[in-house]
Amino acid sequence: TFLALLDLLAVLAWGMTTARGTAFDRLFWNETHDDKDPDWLRDRGYNSTAWEEGSGMEHVYAWGSPRHAPSVWNILAASTLRQLINWGWKTCSWHQRQQAAMEAQNKSGLQFMGYIWGNVAYGKMVFNVDLLLFGFKSLFLYLTFGRKEEVMTSAEQSMLCATFALTLTALLGPFQVVACKVSLSL
Repeated sequence: TFLALLDLLAVLAWGMTTARGTAFDRLFWNETHDDKDPDWLRDRGYNSTAWEEGSGMEHVYAWGSPRHAPSVWNILAASTLRQLINWGWKTCSWHQRQQAAMEAQNKSGLQFMGYIWGNVAYGKMVFNVDLLLFGFKSLFLYLTFGRKEEVMTSAEQSMLCATFALTLTALLGPFQVVACKVSLSL
């Protein structure tokens, strides 16, 4: 959970910081900022109407998050790689347990092992919020990789928000296990 918290903090810092701003500068705002501020957009090398140019996902709004943040990008990339390794580990572990269960089923004649260690159960184990989080992180990293433009587009900002929300949801996973054990013990 420490790495998930680090991941969450990195995404929160990226989202709460404006381009050329200080870390978490949005948290200290005490006035409303215009997301179509032409001066802010021109200062960062965009047209004053960048918020209406191109498709809806290509729009750039004033006071957006910085696109080029290598340290945070590296944290997210490492976290995504960790998720991929965990998925591979879970899959290998699952198949080893499945083979052992099927051997025990053949020796004992009990037929329920196929239900417990079958492909449907594997699908339920793998297809959870972590898979969605992996997808959103991968797409977000792809959208921001190697880009030198200063401010995120609407699509990138949306992926950042989804990554934050799903990371927060994934952090609650271990608590579900505890809640299930408490529920079963009652």
